[in-house]
Amino acid sequence: ELQVGEPVRQTPVFYSTGASDSVVTPSVTRECADQLRPQLSNFRYVEVPNQGHIVSVEQQRDVLAILQVALPQEAVKVEPEETERHALLLQIERERLINTASPTESSRPLVQPQIGLDTEVVLQAPEEFRGQSGKIRGFDAAANLFEVECPSSAKP
Repeated sequence: ELQVGEPVRQTPVFYSTGASDSVVTPSVTRECADQLRPQLSNFRYVEVPNQGHIVSVEQQRDVLAILQVALPQEAVKVEPEETERHALLLQIERERLINTASPTESSRPLVQPQIGLDTEVVLQAPEEFRGQSGKIRGFDAAANLFEVECPSSAKP
């Protein structure tokens, strides 16, 4: 059973999962949320339908709203390269979701990724490659997969 210490009980917590997450299943996330909810004064749990193991733009907005309320309003410097990298990763995931949506999930046409060859990326999966950098070498539209060259001897 999860226990929250007294100093943390007032900390705002946004807990979210995709209903189609196969990495951390929604049942595990729900169980954890059920244990946390009564211990925290500002707890929000969201389960997003038809979403896998990603962070959507809507979830990022939710987190930003919580942070804007919880954190001091002093200016924070963000490096432009970091912002661009995050924007690129979100664009890739957004397009993957559009490309894999069934006609009932989305009426938008299929799109090709707006990411160029040789673009530097940071891998998120599989687990053994998480955090490793690589370069986009191609895109298989049929499989909806990027081909990424990594500096390690292993291949993702």
